[in-house]
Amino acid sequence: MSPNKQNNFGFLRLLLASLVVVSHSPEIVDGNKNREILTNIFGTITFGQLAIDCFFLISGYLILKSFYSSSGLKSYLLKRVLRIYPAFIAASFFCILIVAPLLSDWAVIRQLGMKDWLFAVFKMSILETPYVKGVQVISLNGSTWSIWQEFVCYLSIPAFFYLGLHKRWLYFIALLVIVSIYLYTQITQRNYWLPYPSRLDMHHSTRLFSAFLVGGVFHLFEEKIIWNKRFTFAALLLLIVTLFSKNFAELGVFVFGGYLLFHFALNYKNKLLNNIGAEADISYGIYLYAWPIQILIVQYYAKINPHLLTLITLVLAATIGYFSWILVEKPFMQMKKRIV
Repeated sequence: MSPNKQNNFGFLRLLLASLVVVSHSPEIVDGNKNREILTNIFGTITFGQLAIDCFFLISGYLILKSFYSSSGLKSYLLKRVLRIYPAFIAASFFCILIVAPLLSDWAVIRQLGMKDWLFAVFKMSILETPYVKGVQVISLNGSTWSIWQEFVCYLSIPAFFYLGLHKRWLYFIALLVIVSIYLYTQITQRNYWLPYPSRLDMHHSTRLFSAFLVGGVFHLFEEKIIWNKRFTFAALLLLIVTLFSKNFAELGVFVFGGYLLFHFALNYKNKLLNNIGAEADISYGIYLYAWPIQILIVQYYAKINPHLLTLITLVLAATIGYFSWILVEKPFMQMKKRIV
């Protein structure tokens, strides 16, 4: 990423990763989701849900742009694999080798046999949350549930292209179908699952896929979108209104929040904000390491204040995220140039 990238996506990803930490802290401390800030205001979605939706909006925009700029399918897929897998695998080993023993004792590692390690590697290959038997915790890394779904979204772009759905009107029709399915599951509270290892949950999968495809719409129609103060005010007002609706809150985030998000990302010029993430993009590292850090802190300081937990976690996760970028993410991202 160029130091003069002239957009605010780096800043936004860092902000969104931080909001996930803010959202998780009260729930991890005592399981009380009702203390979450955004839930208290609107009673519909959390900062965590908002952040994930916005992550997928940004991904939809940038990934579609990346696909069109790639030299071919091999180049595109290699870039996606090298961006997601190395850091995810490193974080998984961190959870297994460091977090799990600190949550229980070192015996949980010594008792792992060849079958357990092969299963752990298999879980990494399908981007599933790491697991160590004998460790009594909700999840070693609860934040990673969305990563495999994001990777499926990456794979959908070449699938759309080869099916002809990349044409604007067909893409838009596909989006309407996915959004309709999401709204059906949201309004009726009916959900459907496909068996392991696909882990396809109709409600959450269509929700995230909707956000991803809406992000793609902002790229496809970018030159036709009118960015001005009047539309910005209208989008903000409509977003606030929809956030009070249990059924349409996230749809409001996709459409009205998406307009605000991309308007800020693409059109607000500020040298300081534009340069965040240009040299070191630690947002993925924060997202990967924050949850394990939070559950470790709560393990040893059960009565910690959620706000203090958030502050400590952000400092530690940002530090580890920086080393993740320097030692893992950046080298593998540079590797793609040599391979391609």
